Amino acid sequence: MSSLIESVLKQKEKRNWKLAEHLRLAGFHEIINNQQLRQTKILEYYSQISEQFPLFTKLTSSSILIQNRNLVESQRLYGLHLPFSDKYHLMFFLIDTEEPLQKILYDSCEDCEKLETKELPHIELRRSMRINMEGKNTIMLDNRVSIMRQDKNLLEQQYQSMQKFIDATKT
Repeated sequence: MSSLIESVLKQKEKRNWKLAEHLRLAGFHEIINNQQLRQTKILEYYSQISEQFPLFTKLTSSSILIQNRNLVESQRLYGLHLPFSDKYHLMFFLIDTEEPLQKILYDSCEDCEKLETKELPHIELRRSMRINMEGKNTIMLDNRVSIMRQDKNLLEQQYQSMQKFIDATKT
């Protein structure tokens, strides 16, 4: 994993942001390794990990929901906000495959052509923040953390967090 992190950092130095982000996601792909996840284990792990960090507002990008409208309408897609520090969490989506199994949502883009893997997991690094939503119906805020703002330590924390999640929830 350290060589992959170095590759991400090298692309950042070259200001090749898209490739750096795709390489970051390729690291998650290596960790996930097409694992099926057990719903009961997901709920148990999430409950345990959530208690370790302050509460935060869970914001979701509507564009992902629109792109996956069929899964949303059939109630087979749901988002998970997995905290790994007081300041950051990973946001990704799980798809119901067969009761009681789930898998992590993958997607692709035209820029993926440069990589071996054409589809990568959709995992966003987000800043954990508490927003007072009292009296508000909607909010326009993007709390995603760009690859430009991610350093070696933050990349390592993300991968360690996902590895623990996969180890604790796989079948």
